[in-house]
Amino acid sequence: MKQISVRMSDEDLARLDELRPEGTGRPAFIRNLLRRATPTEDSPTYEEAVALLARSARAGKVTAQIALERALRADQGVHEPEGELARLLRGDD
Repeated sequence: MKQISVRMSDEDLARLDELRPEGTGRPAFIRNLLRRATPTEDSPTYEEAVALLARSARAGKVTAQIALERALRADQGVHEPEGELARLLRGDD
């Protein structure tokens, strides 16, 4: 087993402590997060993408706000897989 050192800001440590269950140490919690993480090659599902857009939109990111609005508008009608959301998921500019 190899050991690494990680430096975190006070804000990141506070967030880490807020998320970890009582009685679980920081190293164990981080290892658990890594084990549960999905590979980055996997594309998010439509629902996950909308949730990510909503989080970014709440943080004030205008592009996410526009994409979320278009995605929600598409939910009311026919979902177009080649729409704005699909373009953002692919990373097209």
